[in-house]
Amino acid sequence: MDKIDDILERLSAQQPELDNPVELTDRIMANLPDRGESPRQQEETARHNNRFVTALRIVSSIAAAWLIGLFLYVNKPAPEQQKEKSEAPHYYTNALPAGSTLKDVYTSRRQQDKLVSYTQLRTKYYEEK
Repeated sequence: MDKIDDILERLSAQQPELDNPVELTDRIMANLPDRGESPRQQEETARHNNRFVTALRIVSSIAAAWLIGLFLYVNKPAPEQQKEKSEAPHYYTNALPAGSTLKDVYTSRRQQDKLVSYTQLRTKYYEEK
């Protein structure tokens, strides 16, 4: 052990000689890691971002479920009403949407009057023979 102590004493007495000490200092400083944020601050930022993403997912899921429910409510089938036997032929029934104008009602009625049913065609065919 005496030899090791002697070597360490000799090395501590010697001072290294540098050609360019400023360049060595610059290289050391360039290789040091950035001290921008501490690991604790990084964890808090990540936790805050996770909370935001989680809240955004919850809100978007609720909005999607609400839109699906609204779609189903708007497009629900109308309850079947009891069909009454009427004197008017089937082509006189009103199949117009609720927001139709008088012009739509009038023009559609004129178009429906021009319709010919299968039975009418059949009777015309047999009458001509």
